[in-house]
Amino acid sequence: MSTSKYRLIFFNARAKAEPIRWMFAYAGVPFEDYRINELPAHRTANPADRPEWNAIKSKLPFGVVPVLEVDGEYLGDTCAIARYLAQPLGLSGANDWEEAEADAIVTFILSSDFDFPFMEMIAEMEPERRKDAMERLKMRIPKVAETLEKLLEKNNSSPESKGFFIGSTPTIADFFSVNFIDVVETYIQPGLLNDFTVLQAHARRIRDLPGIKEFIETHADLADFGKITS
Repeated sequence: MSTSKYRLIFFNARAKAEPIRWMFAYAGVPFEDYRINELPAHRTANPADRPEWNAIKSKLPFGVVPVLEVDGEYLGDTCAIARYLAQPLGLSGANDWEEAEADAIVTFILSSDFDFPFMEMIAEMEPERRKDAMERLKMRIPKVAETLEKLLEKNNSSPESKGFFIGSTPTIADFFSVNFIDVVETYIQPGLLNDFTVLQAHARRIRDLPGIKEFIETHADLADFGKITS
């Protein structure tokens, strides 16, 4: 691992930054977990209430977070950050094919029937339209979970498998799949994915990995800005 200095910038919430935090925690690589201690845009209509965000935003490549700062340079986009860190953190799989497979799963999660509609929903300020968007999203979520569960079962159909999405070791695919479950449980509806027992067992396994388990325990009070429907 290089001696680069890493700073991950996000709000004081889990969401898209959490699997990247887990990547550092699992690899045992130090990083600055910089948390913007203000409400995100969908929780406040007045830009003047967000001086910290206003000061940071001009430095961000696409004007959104998460962003990874590496030795003074800024890398935007969650997928790009995960790809950039996967190999040096030992989370890219055993070869180029496994790296591509893991990347494909992360891309699916972050551009699937779930993520885009989810971001549209949280940006919706009108209560009735937000409620309608929530119901449409709930109908899409099982399809995403079903696809992920099939991929997980396929990789674990051989004796050599160890319960991960790709190969026999954790990759970024595992962390982002668990984050998908956590986001659904936190922001959409607790228990919505209970019937997907293979995914749930996998999530428990990942949360119990060294480094990740301790990170979760020490950040149990992490803010989530309340439920989306509140």
